Amino acid sequence: MSGPLLHRCAVCGTSTENRCSGCSKAGGPTIFFCSPDHQKLVWHNHKRVCRDKSAAFVAPPLSDVEYQHYRQVADIKFPHAKPPELRMTIAESVEKALADRKLPKDFERFVAISRTAEDLADSWKQMLLARIRADTAFLMTDPTGGVLKAPFVGSSTPWEFVAAFADLVLLYHPELSPIANQLVRFKHHTLILHTLLSLRLASSSREIPDDWILRSFENVVEALNDDIKYQHMSDIHRFSKMTDLLSEPVKRIVDFETDQGFFPGMGILELTCYPK
Repeated sequence: MSGPLLHRCAVCGTSTENRCSGCSKAGGPTIFFCSPDHQKLVWHNHKRVCRDKSAAFVAPPLSDVEYQHYRQVADIKFPHAKPPELRMTIAESVEKALADRKLPKDFERFVAISRTAEDLADSWKQMLLARIRADTAFLMTDPTGGVLKAPFVGSSTPWEFVAAFADLVLLYHPELSPIANQLVRFKHHTLILHTLLSLRLASSSREIPDDWILRSFENVVEALNDDIKYQHMSDIHRFSKMTDLLSEPVKRIVDFETDQGFFPGMGILELTCYPK
């Protein structure tokens, strides 16, 4: 079930019936743009996952910047709430996954392939690629913290940002699979949100208004309705904790408050953002 905000421009939130034709024709999620100008504004990132890559949100290979980020944090062990002897680095985590799949346990080879291969559409390869990106984003944001934090826009690439956001959702919703074709529209809108936040940071003027960023963040949260059904009042606490995490990088640029609208039994939990 889709929420009430579905027919809104992914950039500014204006009500519209204009869909991204590339995503629609390829069987991807419904992404709306009120005008060609707003679609062009985020196209430099969105085009990487449009058309044939849209339906499964097939992320591109690791960039040189991402490889440099990985090298900065490669030897840091994750400080999660585990006994120290069980903590692993990014490489050790991926090598364990390779071993579990009875594949050659060579992380550096997988990273090399992920930087150059054109065929990364396999869901399992995408999962490992997202694992590297998310872990790198978390460690770039806070290499010593014991709790996962949403990455800051200035410290992460768009693909690291998307992978980390999806990982934070999985943290609160273990019923979702990191391999299954889920959270697709959520990832598309998260990519657009990162694009708008980056443009805002790079702009010396307010070319990207506060309201556009808030409407984009609302679209991100609303897209969760594709895969998560919040049907009980008890879900509100979990939803609030998750959205508080997701809102951190946004609030670094636009300070805002939220209201939540919950409709029991309908699977819709709506978030509305207001500038402070």
